[in-house]
This record gives sequence, C-alpha cells and structure tokens, in this order.
Amino acid sequence: ETKRETFDNFYLKKFCPRNLDKFAFAPSIGASGGLITIWNSSLFEGTIIQANSYAITVKFFGRQDRKGFHVSNIYGPSSSP
Repeated sequence: ETKRETFDNFYLKKFCPRNLDKFAFAPSIGASGGLITIWNSSLFEGTIIQANSYAITVKFFGRQDRKGFHVSNIYGPSSSP
C-alpha cells in the first residue's frame, strides 16, 4: 500500500535501489488504498494486465529463461461496509 497519488521515475529513484527501475501504480484515494509494484527490468519484462482501485496484476517473463508468471498486488479495507 502507498499513500501517494502520483509516482514517477524520479521519485522512484529516491527510495528504491537503482536496479528497481519499472513500476505499475494505482493512486491512493485520500490517505489510503494506493498500490505500487516495482521490478528490475534487466531481469523481468513486465506487462500490466489489470489495474484498478483495489488491485494491480502484472504478467512477468524472465529475460533469461522466458518463463512467465503473474503477480497480483491487492488492497482491501480492514473492515467491510
């Protein structure tokens, strides 16, 4: 979870190791609910499959072995309505 409404490569470089250079992002609404998934593009090719206010799914391929996998980053409220 992130509380930011925006991200860019410049901001990413401030808090991530240099090799983490690509990201998928869903902005926060107010002070919660934002999502970010960050990866190293020299090791993985990532394609955003789905992104909305509660989940991001990225399809990855390893650059060396071309094996694929999906990563889903999910945010849900701590209490139901």
